[in-house]
Amino acid sequence: MPYLEENHKQELEKVMELDHDATYIASHNTKDFAGAVNYLNFVIAKKRFAEGSEFKKYYQFALWTGTMLCCVLEVYRRLIAPYEDEAIKRNGDVE
Repeated sequence: MPYLEENHKQELEKVMELDHDATYIASHNTKDFAGAVNYLNFVIAKKRFAEGSEFKKYYQFALWTGTMLCCVLEVYRRLIAPYEDEAIKRNGDVE
């Protein structure tokens, strides 16, 4: 997880209007939520790797892919795994 300095986080939140976007995305149904997250990530990647970009190199694509994978793993570790642990306590484990 990238633990950024507070001033860097504030800059990113301003750019993304995080409070507004988080509320907007969280209010959508499951299908729309998945599409919105996919769209946002794709737009960021498309801008990063635009034609003529200095970042349009294999190692940059690999870095992007690895970063996205780490994000998925962090979401699983910190949000999904605790949810599943609670569900096991409530409903019992798979035999």
